Amino acid sequence: MENKRTCLYDRHVALGALISPFGGFDMPIQYSSIIEEHNAVRQHSGVFDVSHMGEVRIKGADAERYVNHIFTNDVKDAPIGKIFYGMMCYPNGGTVDDLLVYKMGENDFFLVINAANIDKDVAWMQEHLEGYDVNFAHCSDYYGQVAVQGPEAEQVVEEVLGMKVSDLVFYTCKTIDTDGETVIVSRTGYTGEDGFEIYGSHDFIRRQWDLLMESKRCLPCGLGCRDTLRFEVGLPLYGDELSDEISPVMCGLSMFCKFDKPEFIGRDALLEQKTNGVARRVIGIELEGRAVPRHGYPVLHDGVQVGEVTTGYNSISTGKSVCMALVETPHAKLAPCQAGHSAGGSDQEEDLPRCGGEEAFLRQALQEISKQNYPTNPIKQFKTMAKVIEGLYYSESHEYVRIEGEFGYIGITDYAQHALGNVVYVDMPEVDDEVEAGSEFGAVESVKAASDLISPVSGTVVEVNDALADTPELLNSDAFANWIIKVELSDKEEVDNLMDAAAYEEFCAKQ
Repeated sequence: MENKRTCLYDRHVALGALISPFGGFDMPIQYSSIIEEHNAVRQHSGVFDVSHMGEVRIKGADAERYVNHIFTNDVKDAPIGKIFYGMMCYPNGGTVDDLLVYKMGENDFFLVINAANIDKDVAWMQEHLEGYDVNFAHCSDYYGQVAVQGPEAEQVVEEVLGMKVSDLVFYTCKTIDTDGETVIVSRTGYTGEDGFEIYGSHDFIRRQWDLLMESKRCLPCGLGCRDTLRFEVGLPLYGDELSDEISPVMCGLSMFCKFDKPEFIGRDALLEQKTNGVARRVIGIELEGRAVPRHGYPVLHDGVQVGEVTTGYNSISTGKSVCMALVETPHAKLAPCQAGHSAGGSDQEEDLPRCGGEEAFLRQALQEISKQNYPTNPIKQFKTMAKVIEGLYYSESHEYVRIEGEFGYIGITDYAQHALGNVVYVDMPEVDDEVEAGSEFGAVESVKAASDLISPVSGTVVEVNDALADTPELLNSDAFANWIIKVELSDKEEVDNLMDAAAYEEFCAKQ
């Protein structure tokens, strides 16, 4: 079957791009070099042709109810212009696809799906239309899309394309009437940098691309660096970190599965995984040497295969060889292991200190990127502003505990909230749940990232800070005043394994 071509294909050929099949399309992989394009997005701005992505519009009296049925996140009563990331799942918890859902109006939703899954996704969504009063429109053939990414993206879109976008905050969208049509503009990104996505007719997208190229303020970028950029900040790719056999819980994305919804497809299976654990998990791994772990390489522990690499690179921003891998859960903690080559290749191995779950890997990646002089980097920008309070005990994962008698108040540090950015959701345990020192007890989701919460001490939860459920941004106003959980301590001597204020301040300075 012949591959499709986007509305910008002729532009890519004229620029001398390396073209290769991806998701059923002939797509540009690179124009100059992956490294040059990667660094342009990290330091300035780049533009991607993402017209291969699929789009579906769902309107009607039951549109909100239908979207909430097929989608793991919760769109109920969301403000117009809000964008949600989440998954569509099979009843067994496997992933149909990960996608973005834009709320365009009351009972009016715009869904953006992966190119390789368009036919499958559309058929699956249509299979679940029965009983819902909605208008379902598959509009992938109408829309083209360009994504302008990087710290200078806002200025480029406003000054070169003449679109007012500074009023958009992260994960929001709006429509703009321009050049004779109504276009959709959003602020999400798949690179770890600021960025804007512009959806319009093919002719409109061609004109925007030409303006960007003529301005010379935005480097054309291919899918090669799009992959290296998303990987550096721990973002999953369907087919690698998510699949019909890899659930959101296995991938560390359970914070995007809203189990307080009464139902969604796959809810029971995912809740069982969340409650009782999974056999395999996606984790992050760093190699001690310079060898690059490739997709499909086995992950070994004591000579026995315990997993497989899903994505691996020598990180352009950090110079380190890192990967994400799907491994057996007992091996998902920090421990030495090896990555070998795939069958038929070299049998050389590299020692791999494992760095924990995907969220921990994401946090480490952001910290490493912060060592570069990127003006948009939150950790570099704020670390000198972060405060440390005497009398508290601190962990290396940036949680604190305040001891009061037999109880401990656990929260995230000022350093952590600055690194995360604007917090939009806090996943907390229930009263009477047991927490264990060094283990996950919840998660924090921000506009930029998601991170596990790791308990610094063991004990029984006696109270949760309910105010954070309704107003998670309180963590940004004062992380130390807004603790997350209160526990009755099992062993007060565990604090001897934590850092005092002086040691934590020194630890942060080295990050």
